[in-house]
Amino acid sequence: MLEGQAIYLDDTTALLCCTGSATLSTGVTADPCMLVMREGGDIRRAAEAFFALSQLNYSSPSKAHRYAQPLRETDARLQQRLAQDMRGIR
Repeated sequence: MLEGQAIYLDDTTALLCCTGSATLSTGVTADPCMLVMREGGDIRRAAEAFFALSQLNYSSPSKAHRYAQPLRETDARLQQRLAQDMRGIR
């Protein structure tokens, strides 16, 4: 797989690998994300949007990320806040 692969488990759940051989180094496997929709949502449209957002990598445009940029930014902020909170506990 060059980039991106989705496996639809049912009407509301999908496993999505946003990276592939174009992004990963030799001998490394992709780490999939699980998308779960509420009833009535379109899992295929959500997976396509999630994949498209994961391809936005401003620091290295030829490489994809594991998950979408808004999630990366949120994760980075939460990790930073956790580090600040842990410093206060010691």
